[in-house]
Amino acid sequence: MTSGPAWKRRLEGLPPQHRAMLAAALSCAVVGDPQAVRAGIQAFADRTGADELIITCSTFDPQARLRSYEIVAEATGRVSV
Repeated sequence: MTSGPAWKRRLEGLPPQHRAMLAAALSCAVVGDPQAVRAGIQAFADRTGADELIITCSTFDPQARLRSYEIVAEATGRVSV
């Protein structure tokens, strides 16, 4: 019997180059509540020196996608949700 989350077991089974690609992609991802999103966006901007960002969401569900953008808007002080 294996232990740990299924996603972690799958990740460990990937070739090193695939794990590296995922790590690079996830280094740009921010997930969480408005406070966590604010901190993640700020950390990304600090790390890259970016003065503007393009925010994308790959969630298929339109309502979930809208909620993701609402969280970003709240996190960046653009609107109060």
